[in-house]
Amino acid sequence: MIVNYVFLVWTSFFTFFYGAHLTVEAVSKYPKLLIISMDAFRPGYVDDCLTPTIVKLRSSGVYAPYIRNVFPTKTFPNHHSIATGVFPEVHGVLDSTVYTSKDSCCSNRTLIGYSYELYHYNNDILPIWTLNQLAGKGRHSGVMMWPGGEFPYGCKKTTPTFSQKWNLNTSYQDRVDAVMSWFTHKETPANLVMLYFEEPDFHGHAFGIDSLEVRDQVKRLDRSLDYIFQQLKKHGLDELVTVFALSDHGMVNLNQNNIIDLNRYVDNSTYVMAGYSPVLQIFPSEGKEWDVLSGLKKAHSDHKNKFNVYTREDIPSEWHYAANNRTPPILVVANEGFAFQDFYKNIDAENKRFDIEPNPRNKYGIHGYSNSVLSMFPVFFAWGPLVKSGMVLDPFNNTQLYPLWAYILNLELEHEVYSRPNFSMLRSSTSSVGKFNPAITKPNVVLQVPFNTTRGQLNAGAPIWTYWFAGLIAVTLIIVITGVVALFCRSLSHRTSEPIIPQVQRNDVENQHLLVSESEDELRL
Repeated sequence: MIVNYVFLVWTSFFTFFYGAHLTVEAVSKYPKLLIISMDAFRPGYVDDCLTPTIVKLRSSGVYAPYIRNVFPTKTFPNHHSIATGVFPEVHGVLDSTVYTSKDSCCSNRTLIGYSYELYHYNNDILPIWTLNQLAGKGRHSGVMMWPGGEFPYGCKKTTPTFSQKWNLNTSYQDRVDAVMSWFTHKETPANLVMLYFEEPDFHGHAFGIDSLEVRDQVKRLDRSLDYIFQQLKKHGLDELVTVFALSDHGMVNLNQNNIIDLNRYVDNSTYVMAGYSPVLQIFPSEGKEWDVLSGLKKAHSDHKNKFNVYTREDIPSEWHYAANNRTPPILVVANEGFAFQDFYKNIDAENKRFDIEPNPRNKYGIHGYSNSVLSMFPVFFAWGPLVKSGMVLDPFNNTQLYPLWAYILNLELEHEVYSRPNFSMLRSSTSSVGKFNPAITKPNVVLQVPFNTTRGQLNAGAPIWTYWFAGLIAVTLIIVITGVVALFCRSLSHRTSEPIIPQVQRNDVENQHLLVSESEDELRL
């Protein structure tokens, strides 16, 4: 019986350690990150009733009241700044559309939208997924619909191991299931995945930020985050994958009475325009520069506190927008809650897309204003093995995330960044963190990861045989202790099973023994 019990204990612990070994082997040996973007998710959407999952995840990890994004507060510029750690004037994605040319002449410029060319103004800039992929040695990246994610980058035209273009018809569950399959791929498991959700931006533009439609989308996102949390647990990834969830910008309602028609002041045949309200890039025709600028200034005078007109030299330096060949000679930026005549096309498109009956009282969502406007601030929270628990962070720049992720993934930077990583959110660090230069002026800065805090990092820190050896020692000790306890119990059982003889009867027995002994002695004599 004891042998059977010892055998049962041995096989149970052998199965446990062998199963744990298989779990580690099934995923990447490197630190694992999941980056989630929820387009136009305002910090104000977080609510105990509306988003219980987000509230729970924030409390279990870290979060900031908001983070600071880049100007313009639009989808493409901010997603690329998050992915590269640099400002729009460096990576060149100034808006959804830009005019590009080797010279400043309007007639020689070409209007480009979402394309390979839009994202390759500066070929030296590498997104975090490309940097991770290029590091090799078993590192693999996955990009699920992240803006700009399907294009190759770098001199080697590198693409991530896993990639899927944006497709509105792909359900959130299918996206998450695909992401989990990338993390657990048998041959090329990903250690970095970027996941994009187009809501609540998609419905927010059509119905406004306070609409029931947007509330439903916020609830849908909260359920999707719960599904992600449950799937991480199901696949044994909850203690291995650190999740960063954020948005690119906020959103505000626009009253149709606040649309300004600049064509009343400037002949639209004297300039071409890129971008969309509330930020317009104006390129005057040759010889019409003064006419266009003076007309815009007259409009500004008539609509004080509604918008501003900047020449390229006057663009605020804190926007990090002017030092780029794509930057227009004139930039017109509306103040919060206002837009220009091009927005009427947006209204028509949204009405058609969602079958909305036109009504001058309808409100529509808009974003793109100065990144100092509170309503444009994005949301941020993170949870998982590498971040602290229950910590509220001070607001920080979204460009600080790129070097932080490179630090965690132990990647060598290939281009200059000028934002110090926000190390305060990390669960573990060493003195080497304090040596990081907050203004990196040289490329190829190596950021070492000095900590190993999860099962997924055990393989990266020490040979697997050391954990097997420790497990065998533990099993052996348990078997020895179990055997000793079993023998003690058996001995005690034998003692308690002896019959109890009354004292009188015991004395008679002893006297008989003495008589027998004496008679035997006499016979011997």
